[in-house]
Amino acid sequence: MFNVNVRDPNGSSAKVTANGELIVQDLDYSRPHYVALAVNDQIYNVVTPESGKKFIIKGILISAKRNVNGDSSVHVYESTSVGGTSETTILNIDINKGLNTFMSVTMATKEHRWVNATADDNTVGVTIFGYYVNA
Repeated sequence: MFNVNVRDPNGSSAKVTANGELIVQDLDYSRPHYVALAVNDQIYNVVTPESGKKFIIKGILISAKRNVNGDSSVHVYESTSVGGTSETTILNIDINKGLNTFMSVTMATKEHRWVNATADDNTVGVTIFGYYVNA
């Protein structure tokens, strides 16, 4: 039997189950965070930060209803305030009416950051899937 310790560059140890199995999957189940972008060009908060944590984004679903006027531009970004402007762009996409677009990603926000969204059409919805981890 070997005594092994697996650590990341920050010194955090890898997790092992009670049966001695190394955990090589997501740390938690994703929770959906949904917002309807009901007013053109208005900033909406999708994910609210938790103190001392980062948010791990695992997926983004953008849905446009059938009455979208042509294409709709959707901007999802990280911000230092609930109604703040873009600090870091996460996604900028044009979506056609009646379509749903899902992107599977693995990305972390900075500590204590809001994830906000805006669109130039009032019939778009944004769902962000993910979970919080200690910063």
